[in-house]
Amino acid sequence: MAIAAASGTPGAEDSSSGSKIKWIENGRLNRHINQRTELYSVNTVSMNMCRRITILIAALTAVCVNPAHARAGWTDFVQVAELVPTSRHYFEVRLPVKMNPSGCSEDNWFYLNYDAQGSAQMFTVLLEAVQSDIRLRVFVSGVCNLNGYAEITSINVTR
Repeated sequence: MAIAAASGTPGAEDSSSGSKIKWIENGRLNRHINQRTELYSVNTVSMNMCRRITILIAALTAVCVNPAHARAGWTDFVQVAELVPTSRHYFEVRLPVKMNPSGCSEDNWFYLNYDAQGSAQMFTVLLEAVQSDIRLRVFVSGVCNLNGYAEITSINVTR
């Protein structure tokens, strides 16, 4: 009885073979192993779920944040329909083109970043074109912004 009292298990008897005490100790060990296994399983599922969510977020970020790439090329010659200076980092221009090689979702809207090389000169040309009804065409780089506007890299003016 001394061993059973020391183990803290009521009802455990010290038999000559000691099998009842071993069974109780093995029972405790089995419960401990089962609890560890359950925790490991929960942690493994949690980690796998976290990995999947991280991969999903990374994929969505790559799709949503990066500008879409299309084709580069010249548009046809048209008159400027609208020029929109914005407080954002770019200005917008609407040109009623028949063919926009960029493939962006907005066929008639284009943009140029204010900090792009030559943007001040191109803005001046577009402003003059609005005032004088000059026909022009633009070269699109093949980059579309989130609004679906094609990026302008060059302007060609004709009369």
